[in-house]
Amino acid sequence: MNNKVLNNGIAHAILSAIIFGLMPLFTQLLYKMGANSVSSAFYRMVPATIVLYFFIKFKEKKDLKINKDEAKGLCLAALGFSLTSITLFSSYEYINSGAATTIHFAYPIVIFIAVNFIKKYRPKATEVICVVLVAMGIILIMNMDSSNELNLKGVFFAVLSALTYSFYSIYLEMKNLIKIGPTKLLFYLNLFSVIVVIIYSLITKTEIYLGFKGIEWILPIIYSFIITFGAAFLYQSAIVKIGADKTSILSTLEPITSLIVGIVVLKEEIVLAQIIGVVLILVATTKLVNRK
Repeated sequence: MNNKVLNNGIAHAILSAIIFGLMPLFTQLLYKMGANSVSSAFYRMVPATIVLYFFIKFKEKKDLKINKDEAKGLCLAALGFSLTSITLFSSYEYINSGAATTIHFAYPIVIFIAVNFIKKYRPKATEVICVVLVAMGIILIMNMDSSNELNLKGVFFAVLSALTYSFYSIYLEMKNLIKIGPTKLLFYLNLFSVIVVIIYSLITKTEIYLGFKGIEWILPIIYSFIITFGAAFLYQSAIVKIGADKTSILSTLEPITSLIVGIVVLKEEIVLAQIIGVVLILVATTKLVNRK
């Protein structure tokens, strides 16, 4: 790997993390307008999917055909991609966005363990300690809310989002799906994810909110464009350049950005347990990025 590719991968991972860190702000704004977690996931995908279709067909003038193996791989990747949005957005309904994003940020450790298991690498003592620190951080964050019932539901959804995102990241790298082209990959991931979200809404009988009026429709469109073209595209690019494990670990800025937005913009409270939990998770992931 040459220095240019490495530096580009690192830059893309960090920029992706910062943009993803702004996602709770936009999601909370959608909630205030009447949307729910399923609706937010739906609007994250749909506008970008439409724009990507016309961009590929008329700007890039490329064929959208895919073979059966690619379709199968894209469907499985989209399953992890879409369920991550649904579960993470659901966690916002029970715990504040800073806590939810921090718990979700356990995914670098999940990816680290899974990738090393697949590659049959035996973790060092330092690496095991880092995993323990992340677990301790999550436990501390779990105790930050006054309602144990709501706290547990929020934590459950946030942890589930970490698992689904880990699956998506690893699968994307292992199957080398980027070979079909970055814009084409984004299009099919969003398209298949929309289908998953719709099926999920029908199974759970959760309605997709359609009550935006006039200029209000601008928000879900901006929401979709920023996350898809800003965050998801850069994240996928980073995975290709430096791998899923390094990309996820370099996403350390994501919970920091979310916490800052939550405190400054959304006026969310921060307590000592949350601060300690965040520090433990960030120290652990930063330590892992410096391993040989």
